[in-house]
Amino acid sequence: MIDSQSVKTSANVPATTQGIDAGKKILGRKRSIVTHTLGLLLAVLVTAASVSDGTVVR
Repeated sequence: MIDSQSVKTSANVPATTQGIDAGKKILGRKRSIVTHTLGLLLAVLVTAASVSDGTVVR
């Protein structure tokens, strides 16, 4: 299972590591996780919020 969450960042975070999630209107980062069907955590990826979910899966 793959899931992602957009999170706001503080003003002290460098602008190069942030993005805008246009759907949610959030300036920040996106946390993406991959879990096994048993609920075991397999991978975690943190990207700019402007990165689409389809790009994270690849």
